[in-house]
Amino acid sequence: MGITSRHKFSWPSVLVVLFQRERCTGHCLGSQSYRFSAISDASDKLRRDNTFPTFFKEAIDKQKGPNYLWLNTNQRQRELLNKCRPFIILVGAFLNSSASETPREHIVAFQTMRSLQQIHPSLQVLGFQSGSSVCSTASQRQVLKTVMEEYITYPILLTENIFNEVPSEPSYLFFGDLDHPYVNISWPFELPVIEEELERCGISLNGVLAVKDSGNLMESCAENIDEPHACSPFRNLLFYYPSSVSADDHGNRLFISDTNHHRIIVTDGDGQLLDCIGCSPGFEDGDFDTSKLLRPAGSVYDVEEDCVYFVDAENCAVRRADLQKRVVETLYPPSEKKASSVWAWILDKIGIIKKISGAEKEPDKSILACPWHILKAGEDDLLVFSRGFEMLWVMSTANGGIKHVYNGFANIMETHEKVIMARTAPLEEILPFLNLPDQSKIQQLHLMSAAVKLQSTIVFCDAAGHRVLKYDEISNEVANIRFSNFGILGLPYWVPRPLENVASRGNNRGAQTSDHTQHFNVLPGRCSIKVKVHVPEGTVLVAPLSKQSVWCQARGAATEISAPALAAASVDKVGIAQQWFDELDNLAFAPNDSGLTEAQDEDGKSTPFDHKVLTIDSTVNTSPGTSEVVISAVLYLRLEDGCRVRDSARRLLTDGEEESRHETCVDLLLDSHKDGKDIVFVKPARVRLRLDCGDHPTTASRELVQSESELEVKVHIK
Repeated sequence: MGITSRHKFSWPSVLVVLFQRERCTGHCLGSQSYRFSAISDASDKLRRDNTFPTFFKEAIDKQKGPNYLWLNTNQRQRELLNKCRPFIILVGAFLNSSASETPREHIVAFQTMRSLQQIHPSLQVLGFQSGSSVCSTASQRQVLKTVMEEYITYPILLTENIFNEVPSEPSYLFFGDLDHPYVNISWPFELPVIEEELERCGISLNGVLAVKDSGNLMESCAENIDEPHACSPFRNLLFYYPSSVSADDHGNRLFISDTNHHRIIVTDGDGQLLDCIGCSPGFEDGDFDTSKLLRPAGSVYDVEEDCVYFVDAENCAVRRADLQKRVVETLYPPSEKKASSVWAWILDKIGIIKKISGAEKEPDKSILACPWHILKAGEDDLLVFSRGFEMLWVMSTANGGIKHVYNGFANIMETHEKVIMARTAPLEEILPFLNLPDQSKIQQLHLMSAAVKLQSTIVFCDAAGHRVLKYDEISNEVANIRFSNFGILGLPYWVPRPLENVASRGNNRGAQTSDHTQHFNVLPGRCSIKVKVHVPEGTVLVAPLSKQSVWCQARGAATEISAPALAAASVDKVGIAQQWFDELDNLAFAPNDSGLTEAQDEDGKSTPFDHKVLTIDSTVNTSPGTSEVVISAVLYLRLEDGCRVRDSARRLLTDGEEESRHETCVDLLLDSHKDGKDIVFVKPARVRLRLDCGDHPTTASRELVQSESELEVKVHIK
């Protein structure tokens, strides 16, 4: 347990007590006290005006200022910060400034802050890093890498100013509010220690939570998952921090945890995508297409049950994916049986049942905190490790019960070194062929889940490089796996899908509302739409467009009939006043299965396709009135030979959003991919067509004239 001290600022004097702790044993070595008295001379006045609380209070209102800048935040996020509410600030843990500092200590610090966010979501959590060159490009790149690896969602303040009351080594700072600040400096590992200090400092966590519960009910119902803002450009890659991989050697299958995309991708040994587990960030069981995960990490394949057990890291859960039924279920924490009535389902969705059950029994906050790795031991046991290897939970596959808990790296290695070394054997074999810095034994253990052997190859997840590599034991060569069949992935979760979201919120996840908007005047009846999409300059298509990568919806006086199933249900998509016209149109125009332009012949064999232009065909029935057709598609691109690598990569990463602020992301990506040729980019294309339809034309005898329109839309993606 860490040693802590507590005091309050009392202006005009400040007293800070620092306890130095031996990193290896945790024993207190001594203490030092510093007192800064208020003196009337100019130098002390300058010092008093530039104390950390004063500086922080001024910096919180601006994105950037003299000698400081905010990272991992935007203007709206800073505006939500309440200066009259408690803050907890993690100081000095975002740069590895000393070779003696082990990554494990920093991992534990980030885990503690993450647990505080999860348990007390209304406690305002921030990061702070100071240093003479902390605002330099190199330092920002290192902080950004930390944000990506640790999935830090809170803002971080970087400054070149040095404050006497803020220690240079990692610590925690507590503020009751910014008008009457006090500071508590400590470095405990255990979450209960921090919670105890918060209570001792007068910060009522119950009161903080009460503010959230009394808020708008609809806001609490919306599932808004925070994601690192500074790393948002990396979402536009095929893989976003792929941290772990496991294998089915008999079935020649890989299970790749695309961690920051919140999904597990199933492929064969050659890279052909077979399935995808998880659709979006969250915590929900169900089939593969609707289940929600939050940073899946380590996984292990069970050949007897044909299932994958995996760690859902941010949900602090262990889950099971049945590959035959295509269903995800939670093994731990055990879920309570819920009533099957519709009313019970509604109460569960709006969170009332969770509040009631939470009031009856407070969950044990120390169990399964920040899990990451997982192994199978025997027939019935799972070994679940924390990322820093300071905790090990032995779990039953039958009921998810925790049989035993091991605390401390030494105890874990003493009891389970054999099974751990067996899992890390592929990693040790491939490491000499990778361009990675020298790592200690414990640092290699952090990569335990990143490598696996599949037949005569070893597959390695280069998480920081957002790629998956394959080492051939016969040829001793390492190469990127060339993936295919991207249609399995469907539409990315951050692309707005519900039409109401596209129309009203549009840019809710930082994406543009549409890449192309066009207006047409049409006649009632069938309207065939052909959209030709030209890929961005300096890029080519990796694969032809798949039907599963396109979403089309119509509203108003139009109904989409590109597929028979949609045509049968189209009557529900328009108002009652238009249904009579739709029925009349359907009598005159029978729907056909036009679909998309596929690069396959009748025998299903692949044929050459245009790498620069793709075509999307869609058909709608129009009735008198106004309507709107929205088409979204996903393009998988790579950089063209001879292109300007940096400019093309920047355009694809940033999606046209504040390119200058994401320059560091481009630097970090190109550090791992010098020529950029092996990067697969994901580029959403959004087209909005507005149709004005007049009355049905008639003959002299007032008979309706059948009409058919053809529209051709050319879209150039920037």
